[in-house]
Amino acid sequence: MNDLFSLNEITVSYSHKTKPSTLPKIGCSKDVYDLVCPNWEDLEYRESFKILLLSRANRVLGISNLFKDGQSGVVVDAKLIFHTALKCNAASSILMHYAV
Repeated sequence: MNDLFSLNEITVSYSHKTKPSTLPKIGCSKDVYDLVCPNWEDLEYRESFKILLLSRANRVLGISNLFKDGQSGVVVDAKLIFHTALKCNAASSILMHYAV
C-alpha cells in the first residue's frame, strides 16, 4: 500500500552567513534600485523576474532570480514566490520585473 503521507518536497537552500546588522537596509525604492540594477544581468535581451527577500527590519536576506523568459513575456508562478519567501523566513518581499 502506498503511503499517502509521503510527498515530494521542493528544497530551497538558505544560510545566514553574515550578521543581520551588516546586511543592506531598504528604506525606499531608490535603495532597491541601487542594490539590484547594477547586478541585473541580461537587461537588454530578455524579460526576467526577481524577488527581494526582507527581514522584519527591512534588511536584505537575499535576492532570488525566479523566472526568465524570452523577449515577449515571462511566466510567473505565485506558488514559487510564496514558497521561496516562506523557506527563507522573509517577513516581506519586493517583486521586481524587467521587461525589454
